[in-house]
Amino acid sequence: MFLAMLAAALSGQQPLLACTASTASSITLTWHAQAQTTDLYQIGILHADSSGLGAPTLRAIETVPQQQQQQQQQQQQIVHTLTGLRAATSYTLQLRSHDGGAPTAARGWRNATGAPAVCTTTTAVAPGGGAPGPRSPASMRSSGGGGGARTPPRSRFTAVYRVSDSADEAYDIDYLTNHNSADLNGSVAFLSDGASDGALVFARTPVTQYCVEHLDRPFAPYVSCGGPEASPRNNASDPTCICQVYADRMISLQYSPAEVEATCGDIEVGADGELVAEGCYPDARSSAGGGTSPARCCNCSNLADRSDWSRWTQPADSGRFVGMQQVALPYFFYQAPRDAYPGTQRFGSWYSTPKGGECTGGRALGEGNCTWRALPRARVVWGRDLLERGWNATYVAHWPLHTLGVNTTAQCLHNAPVLQASFASMDGWVDADSSCAY
Repeated sequence: MFLAMLAAALSGQQPLLACTASTASSITLTWHAQAQTTDLYQIGILHADSSGLGAPTLRAIETVPQQQQQQQQQQQQIVHTLTGLRAATSYTLQLRSHDGGAPTAARGWRNATGAPAVCTTTTAVAPGGGAPGPRSPASMRSSGGGGGARTPPRSRFTAVYRVSDSADEAYDIDYLTNHNSADLNGSVAFLSDGASDGALVFARTPVTQYCVEHLDRPFAPYVSCGGPEASPRNNASDPTCICQVYADRMISLQYSPAEVEATCGDIEVGADGELVAEGCYPDARSSAGGGTSPARCCNCSNLADRSDWSRWTQPADSGRFVGMQQVALPYFFYQAPRDAYPGTQRFGSWYSTPKGGECTGGRALGEGNCTWRALPRARVVWGRDLLERGWNATYVAHWPLHTLGVNTTAQCLHNAPVLQASFASMDGWVDADSSCAY
């Protein structure tokens, strides 16, 4: 985690990041390429604790591919310019490199490469010496790389929010490859389950805001990524996406009882009102010798005869294109399928971003048939930030499932402006990429 990485600053090391130029809204950095196995660099933009006593906190990142930069620079010197910054402001910047041998960017990041660098933007002066003019939103637009005379495909931009997986207690940004993310309201619904540990894990969890460029086409069917239903194939370093699981189908409320039964099997109600089903992974009760989780897997097929019928089979488009499902309020209240869901409304969306369609290595959209890419700039808030702003972290126990769950609508509606305000508080200090609407 970045807080631990700042120990390098106390050791007196010279930073490998060098500030070579600045304007009122940008800082140009240089560094030398690291090991040949490196495929990515992450520039962390840190914000000092308001008291001046705590360690700086990671607030934004910019991800830079090494291969593209090495082709552009001589002697393996890499040059990168951060834009969308505030005038006359000092920024603490930290460099990390990623091991290209890792299967995805979810893990494999090396600790901070050298001490942080402190760089300062210049004072803004408008033409004629008057007050500074407005910041140009276009300054944050990111080119897709690639170059040449190739005609780029039609694309659109979607703002997504990713809640990092804390299963292995990494508490680090884990990117979008083979992961699920959401729009702002979809993230609010997911996070408003609270935390069973009294918010200790929640406080350490990063929520990262990305701008994703993807082909202008209908969304693919949503697939469930990185969850326990994907065991034993799933791991934090190389997440696995599978056919949309039962819980996600009930969160979307987009399927009839017949459709759910056909893909997920029969769901019965036990004597105590708890849903009974053959689960696809054991829950806590299984380890004690009884029962299996009713949060079962579902099966998909791409063939008429269903000879590939399996939880591991994704719908044809879902392995290459961005997928989407709606998220309804009350969130996960209806936990068993029925013909109608009274009192519900669409609240947000969840997305799936498949490894098979990602534009890696700085490729432009469409190059090598890639279908989506995250733009370099991403911003981060932490669970503790949300708690300080009044986030309602009341724990909601959805499991074990019943016909009806807990209605968290009031909690979600309370928390939505908290998440919005947390990201908006960074506007002007470090802007989001203006290609997306937030």
